[in-house]
Amino acid sequence: MKNKAPLFALPNLLLYPGAKLPIFFSEPRHLAMLRDMQAKEGTLLACALLKGDWEEDYFDNPEVHPIAGLARFKIPSSFSGDDSIQLLGIGEGRIRIQQILKEGPFPEAEFELLQETEAPEGVSASLRRELLQAISTLADGQAMVDDSATLSWLSDILSLAMPISIERKYEIFAMLDVQKRAESTIAEIAKLKKEHSSFSILTDNKTNPDLN
Repeated sequence: MKNKAPLFALPNLLLYPGAKLPIFFSEPRHLAMLRDMQAKEGTLLACALLKGDWEEDYFDNPEVHPIAGLARFKIPSSFSGDDSIQLLGIGEGRIRIQQILKEGPFPEAEFELLQETEAPEGVSASLRRELLQAISTLADGQAMVDDSATLSWLSDILSLAMPISIERKYEIFAMLDVQKRAESTIAEIAKLKKEHSSFSILTDNKTNPDLN
């Protein structure tokens, strides 16, 4: 049996594993999607990034990037099905969208769950130190990062917090090799520091809920 979940897409949606992201649902097609999930006791959504000139056909299910996030949502029993609602999405993993089904009032995605390639232990420890230092600088030394935070998670929160193009963020997000993702994140940080003579440029970015 193929994996399948309703498809929810936005122009800046990159939901990584472990992320906690509140999303406001208000469009009729999205409320219909939530009603269907509620009726079927479903909890999973394929959360994808819109691709290309999505503005031209936003309401006609435009193209999305193939690597996306799988998120779990809990729909409260009090949800009427007609009123706008904000729900908290929890990132469950990265997926590759294999096919989009558009027969109903909202699209559904057939997908495969992707596995990451972990970095060697010694390399991982070194890269982790660099990313932790970057987070500490970003948060003016006030960062509270759990000791169990993985290299993958640290790379994700930093790459998505940086003021770089959404296309570049997607390129890094889509990397399944954790070492390459961490190295790419560190390279972007170095580039920003060189271009702006300080790291303060990062503190102007308010798009990542885990860093605020």
